[in-house]
Amino acid sequence: MDLNFYILCLAVAVLVATSLIYGLKFLGKRNYLLGIEWLVVTFSGSNFLLYALGDAQLSYRISMFCDAFSRGFGIPVIAVAGLMAVTHRYRPAILVDVVFFMAAIAGTIVLVTADFAAQFKPYFYVAMWSAFSVYLAYFAWKLLNAGEGLHAFGVFMVLLTARPSPASTTSTGFQEITSTSSSTSSPVSRGRSCVSSCITPMARWSARRSTRHRWRPWRCSDEAGIFQRSPARGR
Repeated sequence: MDLNFYILCLAVAVLVATSLIYGLKFLGKRNYLLGIEWLVVTFSGSNFLLYALGDAQLSYRISMFCDAFSRGFGIPVIAVAGLMAVTHRYRPAILVDVVFFMAAIAGTIVLVTADFAAQFKPYFYVAMWSAFSVYLAYFAWKLLNAGEGLHAFGVFMVLLTARPSPASTTSTGFQEITSTSSSTSSPVSRGRSCVSSCITPMARWSARRSTRHRWRPWRCSDEAGIFQRSPARGR
């Protein structure tokens, strides 16, 4: 086992910890889309560690299914819908949340099991992540307009460092990931880690800031309206 193996394990462990913490926090704020998707990342990363450290083949298959779920639908569709609670005051009903996840699970089963999906699956991943990148660019712009330049820079770094290619999305084995010295995690794993470590603290900090002061030039609730300017109400 070389240094890349330990770096990868450390990166996945950090991803598991951050996604678990903020997944539970999102559930506490009743943002079930982001909360459950972050816990899917936790479950995927935990099983990947079990496979890496103990060669548990079942954990490997579970991790690969969860990773396909997040690559194809969890991050590009469900996470965007969850983040729209911040940027667009979008609050779907619980039934809509269930439909989101059931459709995503069905789509993932097709991606993983169907033979015809093997050829276009890498390009599908790239297309979905590219669509998510468009929303991230918009999200960074909203952050910049809200005076959150540092967090906007963090989101911009996601766009630069987590761009997948069809070649990079064809790797499915842990041995393939660790055999390349320049690769310490998959592009989507890096993207999920950056999103959970940059965007989530921003939302929590903004919500806390809005409730700490009586004078509120920025109107916001727990998850909605952080970036919508309203007239100051006075003291």
